[in-house]
Amino acid sequence: MAKAKSTFAGILKPARRKRGFTQIEVARICGVSQATYSKLENGVVEPSAPFYLNFCDLTQLDAERSYAEGTPYTKKGKPLVI
Repeated sequence: MAKAKSTFAGILKPARRKRGFTQIEVARICGVSQATYSKLENGVVEPSAPFYLNFCDLTQLDAERSYAEGTPYTKKGKPLVI
């Protein structure tokens, strides 16, 4: 049986792309390697709480609602339209 993808996989990539960041830029700003960020974005590993909160600040996401819904929500409470 295949392992289910992380909830975060559906949040990280769309938010990064919408805000115009590369994987390398996000990785550097959030303090992880590009290889680790790629694993996070592809749902291979789960992010730490500090990483996720930094990412949400960087991409202007509502961390709690995005996690609860499994899709990116802006800090204004609206879904991030890709």
